[in-house]
Amino acid sequence: MDADARTAAVGRPDGAFGWIMERPGKGGADRRAAARDILTWFGYDPTRLEEVVE
Repeated sequence: MDADARTAAVGRPDGAFGWIMERPGKGGADRRAAARDILTWFGYDPTRLEEVVE
């Protein structure tokens, strides 16, 4: 989670799945890219990420 609690990268320890959560109107492409990089560093497959907008 970033210092301002706007974006979080969360995942299962076994790497089965992970996700990026953002507060509405508070995130941005740069924050999503950083969260994706963090998940990748921890061994998650970034090609399996898909964007869901609610």
